[in-house]
Amino acid sequence: MTEQNNKDEHNDADFDKDVKEKKNLTFSVSYAFAEKSLKFFILAAIISGIVVFLWKQIDGRFSLFNEPVKIAVLNPTALNEQYLKAHNGNNNDYIPYIRKLMALYRARDVLVLDMNYVITRPSSVSEISYISDTDVESELAEYGINPKMFEEKQ
Repeated sequence: MTEQNNKDEHNDADFDKDVKEKKNLTFSVSYAFAEKSLKFFILAAIISGIVVFLWKQIDGRFSLFNEPVKIAVLNPTALNEQYLKAHNGNNNDYIPYIRKLMALYRARDVLVLDMNYVITRPSSVSEISYISDTDVESELAEYGINPKMFEEKQ
């Protein structure tokens, strides 16, 4: 009886035997599951490709994340005063000057707003200041615009 009690007792050596035994882990994957998984990954890749293609097309056409619009505010009264100071009170060529100046800002790709219609102006928006006639004409020439075409009376 003592032999049987000894067999029933838990011995630490038995734990070592379990660790030394080699365990095999096997599982089977059905072909239907593998086929469905492969179809899912192929479909996901095709959809991802279509989404990337469409995103590039939309971004290229509408410029969603390209550089922001440049805005400037025109204060006609202040600009006229600066023009008169620079030309000793002679206001004859002011309209052609304004046409040239607006053509210059159009060439620079700047949106110009009239100060009379603007309620507030953020600090990031610049105000159009006086630029000498020669500087305006030379900069227009750099953009390939003939400054003489703005001098005609309309």
